[in-house]
Amino acid sequence: MAKCYDLYGSHSLSLVELREAAEGCLGIRFTLHDSIYRGGDYFRSGDIGGEEFVIQLNRFEYENEEEIAEPAYADYLVIFRIGWTERGDELREKLRKVPGLDFLRREFQ
Repeated sequence: MAKCYDLYGSHSLSLVELREAAEGCLGIRFTLHDSIYRGGDYFRSGDIGGEEFVIQLNRFEYENEEEIAEPAYADYLVIFRIGWTERGDELREKLRKVPGLDFLRREFQ
């Protein structure tokens, strides 16, 4: 089965609100991380090389300039990336229950 990379976004949820909603409907736990490349605080679950879930700000400041992690979706405040999964459809169905979360795109790896 092919692994996919899904992107979700929210106009209204904060990082913490999206983390709480994702933990509730997916049954996973996120840990808080900090990276200047991801705009400071962000949440991650999973390991690189296996399924990975990342919730981060879409717009942030880096070296005194505004950066946008996903320029095609610049109007979204928070983005949620799911990588290296074979369960894309299953996860997407579960995430439909999160008000204010939009499915944006799927790519295959």
